[in-house]
Amino acid sequence: NKSYLHTQAERLEKYCFAKGYQVVRIVKEVGSGVNDNRRKLIDLLNKDNYSLIVCEHKEHLTRVGFHYLKVWLNQTNRDIEVVNLATEQTDDLMHDFV
Repeated sequence: NKSYLHTQAERLEKYCFAKGYQVVRIVKEVGSGVNDNRRKLIDLLNKDNYSLIVCEHKEHLTRVGFHYLKVWLNQTNRDIEVVNLATEQTDDLMHDFV
């Protein structure tokens, strides 16, 4: 949903501003957290001109392999910061699988 993405991006931008982070780019992509072929995410991971990825929920970035992604980013002097550490509803995961 594009309006949800826009609202989420605005919340994250305000969060980054409050933390004093410099926003290099905002990436919005509609896709399932279980999809491992998300073009915009792959493009972002292939770039190295940032030090931190900020996401609202880790499940929105990826539902599987989040820890591996974080470890790899740390090895390349980058990191992921998750704003909302609350877990998603099981129904949302089942929706992604369907």
